[in-house]
Amino acid sequence: MPEATAQIGPTASPLWARAVRLCVLLLLAGALVLTVVDSARSWSAKRILANAAQQAARVTVSNPLNVKNCRNATPCPVQWAAAAAQQSLIQAGVVQAACIDPERPNFSGVLIWVFSCDGSSMCNASDSTVCVKVDMTPVSRAENGEWIPFTRVTVQCPHEWELTAVLKLLPGKPTGPFPKSVSASALLRNFSAS
Repeated sequence: MPEATAQIGPTASPLWARAVRLCVLLLLAGALVLTVVDSARSWSAKRILANAAQQAARVTVSNPLNVKNCRNATPCPVQWAAAAAQQSLIQAGVVQAACIDPERPNFSGVLIWVFSCDGSSMCNASDSTVCVKVDMTPVSRAENGEWIPFTRVTVQCPHEWELTAVLKLLPGKPTGPFPKSVSASALLRNFSAS
């Protein structure tokens, strides 16, 4: 009876084992490509949101807050900021922003206004809704102890991650730490009449 000899070299493993290794490598390469694509889409969405936030902040800080030619209690520069953010988002292809009503904030505080599509009173990253938040709370002090007024505009919109669809195909349906939305903010110093 012939003795079994160990195979050495490229034919050392059976064909099926090499096919399994190739499939695993292809899956890993596909996951890597999908991750890069998702990251690029997320970065692009954040740039769109940052541009909308900057537009809204510019409108707010370049107009005095006491402009009174608007019909309701929301200051005109705040309404104009929400409209500027909405217009910037729609022009960039975020059609979900059409539901924002710049004349009717969902939340109105002393120095904070929130405009959202779902009626929520805050921009929360776990929500999958379009939201614009104008916050005029002073954020720093001058050397003489006076508050310096700033405006922070936060814009948020839903974002779908392609990698989550792939993860749902795996056994056990694992989920990643992917937020339902992405957001960006702009912070500018307020207009001063003096």
